[in-house]
Amino acid sequence: MARVPVRPGDIVIGQPLKWDVYDLHGKMLLGRGIVLASEQEKTDLLKRHRLRELDLRLDVASAADEEAAESKRDVRILLDETRIEPGDNMQIQSSLDSARFAVKLIGYHKGKSVIVTNPLQDGTPIYLKEGQAFVARIFSGRYVFAFPCSVLASSVKPYSYLHLSYPADVAGVNIRKDDRARMRAIAAFDTDDGGRGAGVIVDLSGGGAFFLSKSTEIAMGRHLILKFKLMIGPIEYVLELPGLIRSVRPNDDEPHLGNGYGVQFSDVSAEDNLVLNTYIFQQMAHGQS
Repeated sequence: MARVPVRPGDIVIGQPLKWDVYDLHGKMLLGRGIVLASEQEKTDLLKRHRLRELDLRLDVASAADEEAAESKRDVRILLDETRIEPGDNMQIQSSLDSARFAVKLIGYHKGKSVIVTNPLQDGTPIYLKEGQAFVARIFSGRYVFAFPCSVLASSVKPYSYLHLSYPADVAGVNIRKDDRARMRAIAAFDTDDGGRGAGVIVDLSGGGAFFLSKSTEIAMGRHLILKFKLMIGPIEYVLELPGLIRSVRPNDDEPHLGNGYGVQFSDVSAEDNLVLNTYIFQQMAHGQS
């Protein structure tokens, strides 16, 4: 039977446990139906990093409920009601299987046009003909806004820019924790039992990271602090995020870097969460997701 770490939401004081609970060596500690009577008992159980059986029926249903709640946050609003600002990164794409062009928002004249920089290829402006249709995407806050548009006019003076048709409204989709950015960043970590090590983060999301490491200090269910740097524009941020090892798997592609570890972040501060998600949106805007 597959097992996963016990989460705070798995235990309700005064109600029977839905699963058998084990230690990290597979020894059963609490049987299904046991009732925890106090918050202290719950705290003690969680502190020891216990495991429970994976219940596909219950866990998948819970994930589906979370996804449904997230989808309700999608919105449809007017462009001037968003918080987009000049300098924000945008993408324009003519079809789902075509290339995405990276541009920047210069500004907009309500009801008239949206003005963006001309996309470049090898430093040279790409010619886009008038009337050419695109879907535009722009990232702001926790939303990615999308709208259909077409090229109204292009100009080369004093620099290359485009006028795009102004949308009747835009669709805003809430960026979920599972939106990911591929990356390559050196990371260090401290485990809850005093161990230390290093690795390479290759995948990052708002909810966690996947990193490679040869360290013997980490294992399934281990709590740690993951330390790494992110560049947002010209500014470097140093993050130290608490997390839990949720998955371990062999690294067949780059075995010299060690095994792969999936980390779920927990108790991330509002400031660190803003930095983390801003970086992910930046990477998505640059087509690196």
